[in-house]
Amino acid sequence: MVNEKKLGIYVHVPFCLNKCLYCDFYSETDLSLFDDYISALEIEISMHSNIYSINGTCVDSIYFGGGTPSLLGGARISSVMETLQRYFRISPESEITIEANPGALKKADLKIFLDSGINRINFGVQSFNDSNLRILGRIHSSKQAKEALEISRIAGFGNIGLDIIFGIPGQTPNDLKNDLYQASEFRPEHISCYSLTYEEGTPFFASMSKGIISPLSDDDVAQMFIDAGETLAQLGYKRYEISNFGRVKEKNNHYYSRHNMKYWSHDPYLGFGPAAHSFDGKRRWWNQRGLKSWISDLASGRLAISGEEILSKEELMTETIFLALRTISGLDLKLFKDKFDSDIEKAIKPLIDFYESDGFAFIDSGRLILSEKGMLAADAITKGILNAVDPID
Repeated sequence: MVNEKKLGIYVHVPFCLNKCLYCDFYSETDLSLFDDYISALEIEISMHSNIYSINGTCVDSIYFGGGTPSLLGGARISSVMETLQRYFRISPESEITIEANPGALKKADLKIFLDSGINRINFGVQSFNDSNLRILGRIHSSKQAKEALEISRIAGFGNIGLDIIFGIPGQTPNDLKNDLYQASEFRPEHISCYSLTYEEGTPFFASMSKGIISPLSDDDVAQMFIDAGETLAQLGYKRYEISNFGRVKEKNNHYYSRHNMKYWSHDPYLGFGPAAHSFDGKRRWWNQRGLKSWISDLASGRLAISGEEILSKEELMTETIFLALRTISGLDLKLFKDKFDSDIEKAIKPLIDFYESDGFAFIDSGRLILSEKGMLAADAITKGILNAVDPID
């Protein structure tokens, strides 16, 4: 049941001024549909509130992702927040995030965002190198990124995150370190550092396939992964997931994205907007990808769900292992055994011994945790564990 845990809400805002060359997230550049989108979104929120009772569910995380949510402007975002507050019980301690593009941010909107209840802003900076920004197809410059970070802090945001991409064609290790050093100058509470991926269907993938651009070697990308971890640690950031780092507050306490933690912890969340996904602990469902068809269905009083799946025990086990090993908390072996009636520690004991001896992983307080070296081979390690666990009833 969803009400057994605090609920997260994701709102997909599918609008961008320009589609980045590497991005495969669903978005549209037709901004004339803003108001139709808002109307449909409010209908969808109200329809789901009938299923997830306001008295039985407490929302502790809201995330406006995209696309470029900040394009909607302060008034529209405030309207959506009012709708969410009307239909759901939102904890006073909620983390409420909005994603923003540094090249499409209005200073006047920042105060409206804050007044509406948003308390965290995340910027898709990607790089402070203008040449690399052009390669990625970003619409902002390094100067605009710095200005956006500055005015957000001045406006009153006490929780700022930014994204950095590495593995860009032609990028050097020094380029990446310079990006991280420049990011740290603004003391953001959170930094996500992602390896560039070439997703099928994107212009980047097409250019790679035609030999127009050449990806960096796996060794170069792996070294950048290591460099990023070491550099950010020196700058006061702690890795808590493969690609995510939180600035240390005090002792062992540090900033992290509550929204993302819900995904990695298999906690329930509701997704609103076209292409958004939802998960209640066993069932996953997803909305139609097309904006106009999503709007049309909701205007007709129908939820715009295009598919769903009920996860089997084996699928839940697989996802639990895969997601847990992405984090520094690792996989709680006893909790896994209690939940799935599967003695995973016994099943993978030879693997654990091998991973420990080679420095890929270690056991701490009953948890299997990957080292930074192990995180580089996370997919292979996870596959090995799954193969070993598979025969267990």
